Amino acid sequence: MRNYKGKYIGLVLTFLIACQSEPIDFSSDDSANIQNEVSADAFSNDARDVAHLAVGANDATFSGRESTGRKIVFTINDPLRRFDCASVVLETAPDNSILRPKGTIIIDFGTIGCKDLKDNFRKGKIVISYSGRRYNPNSAIVTTFDGYQINNTKMEGSLKVSYSSLSTGEKVIFTETLTDGKVTWPDGTTTVRSESKRVEWSRNSLNPLNDQWKVTTGDFPNYIAAGINRKGLVYEIKIIEPLIYTRQCILTSKGTVPVQGIKELLVGNKKITEDYGDGACDKQVTITIKGKSKLVELKSDI
Repeated sequence: MRNYKGKYIGLVLTFLIACQSEPIDFSSDDSANIQNEVSADAFSNDARDVAHLAVGANDATFSGRESTGRKIVFTINDPLRRFDCASVVLETAPDNSILRPKGTIIIDFGTIGCKDLKDNFRKGKIVISYSGRRYNPNSAIVTTFDGYQINNTKMEGSLKVSYSSLSTGEKVIFTETLTDGKVTWPDGTTTVRSESKRVEWSRNSLNPLNDQWKVTTGDFPNYIAAGINRKGLVYEIKIIEPLIYTRQCILTSKGTVPVQGIKELLVGNKKITEDYGDGACDKQVTITIKGKSKLVELKSDI
């Protein structure tokens, strides 16, 4: 009996020591993988914001009216001044109507390009196709890119925003789907990405700086985004707690990353939980691997 107990205790101790000595590797690769995903997400969010501002800046996308003909040149008011050097032209479709507005907006930053208030440099074209009265059920906005770059980082793919329920002027709810998304970085590395999100955009018409976005899971069953990162590794992103983005923090050091919420990054065989805090405008995220946590400082690509 004593021998049995001794062997049993020895096995338990061996198991506990093995568990305690299992390495928790907070490597530089972890930070790089997180930064890569956050950066790709930021470029996607910026494109969506640009498209929404463009569609919301001209009444033709809601009323279908063609007061100055099928081609309309207009300007876009933006706190970040992203459109300062861009020409913005809306052309209604041949089947455009008051009941179902339809057309295309081309934002052309030119081949020389220009900087916004955060020193982000843009050139090339963003092409936005809209169908249906903006923010109304069964309406959609599809954004594509023609030689479009931010800070010499090229964007490709199709970003579709779909509205299934009536949205008010102050609250816009939609599903965002990115298909064949690709980011090509200045060093030639690429990120391939697909995503589906449900977004609740709380607008403040009197002060757009108070705009806020709440992001939850979209149409994909198990994740909001998946792809291949710059290191050639397959990754998936899940939302554990809703992600919150604010325009106020986008204008400050936080950049286009969440100020609150928790998501889970699965890259290779490693699962990393990312906690973005309680709403503070900083660039910090707490990452957790196998119950061990570490604070990581992110950089803002845009």
